[in-house]
Amino acid sequence: MLDEHHASLLGCSAEDLRSGELRVVKSPHRNIRIAKGCPLPAFAMDTGEGTLYSVRPDLCEAVSDAVRSSQNLNEVTCQRVETALAGWVSEVEWFRGVRLWLDTQHFIDCQKNGVVDISESHATGKNLRRIWGGPVFAHLIDGAPVSWAAVKLIGQKVWDVGCVETLPGFRGQSYARSVVSVALKYIFDAGRLACWGTDADNAASLRTARALGFQRYALEHGCFVL
Repeated sequence: MLDEHHASLLGCSAEDLRSGELRVVKSPHRNIRIAKGCPLPAFAMDTGEGTLYSVRPDLCEAVSDAVRSSQNLNEVTCQRVETALAGWVSEVEWFRGVRLWLDTQHFIDCQKNGVVDISESHATGKNLRRIWGGPVFAHLIDGAPVSWAAVKLIGQKVWDVGCVETLPGFRGQSYARSVVSVALKYIFDAGRLACWGTDADNAASLRTARALGFQRYALEHGCFVL
């Protein structure tokens, strides 16, 4: 199910993600919302059983040449792709990410009292609901949100948790785990699997995800237009 979901967003087949090799596909699906939610000239996923680069059609040859001797999404591969596309795309930022998944069997509920749906009651909630389509849950203190998470309605069988943020003065108190727990319950009640994407060096985000039971699905590499 996860492979089919991500393949539909990347413009490839589910088999490409488990091919045992590194493949490059040119796809017009450039607004890959599982990542940064903005135009991505190139984006890759490595499931551990196959690696897929989904790239803008005019970049396919350059990326294919760069990864010709590669088998997975290691540091050398990422550097080669970034170097190869330096003359093709300008004003972009590269990122290395981790994509995780969770079902009800592995979910660890960390909900605390004080979490509400702010999709219609606060500016932050309204804005995120407009972008991602799902509800936004927040922990309120004195009526103001101090930590929140949005549900991204990005597939028929899999929804993402994203835009998780806690204000600086309230970090380290498990508020993020609490609001994400409520978001996850909403996803599971709708009969979906949950996914979570974050930068590979975002230790706090990974710590929160793993505390809730998330497991790694794939490594990511890509760039977005500034």
